[in-house]
Amino acid sequence: MVEKTEGKVGRVGFLEVMGPLNTLQDRKGKDYGKPEEPLANLMDGKEWGIPGWQSSVMRVGDKMKRFQAFARNGSMANESLLDCLCDSLVYFNHALRLYIKQEGMTIDDLDNAINKQG
Repeated sequence: MVEKTEGKVGRVGFLEVMGPLNTLQDRKGKDYGKPEEPLANLMDGKEWGIPGWQSSVMRVGDKMKRFQAFARNGSMANESLLDCLCDSLVYFNHALRLYIKQEGMTIDDLDNAINKQG
């Protein structure tokens, strides 16, 4: 269960949003991944000389085009703004995880790198 982030005046807490995105990732991943490698479709970029994390960021680029269409037209023809936002966050999450894996990092390494910047 995701911990509720009480006291966030006027906004939904960060962790509260991540729970449904995890469910979305699991559901959509069944159409793209393989049981042994849920991010297999993103790893296919290696065949083109592109690391998996970059392949994921490229997919976010496609979503950016949809955001631009929404800004111009006030709507998108094939998905909702909410779907596009959620998919983008999931793709960025994939990119970060694949980059961490590529660099041989751990979550502790990520935490230390983020805290150094602050």
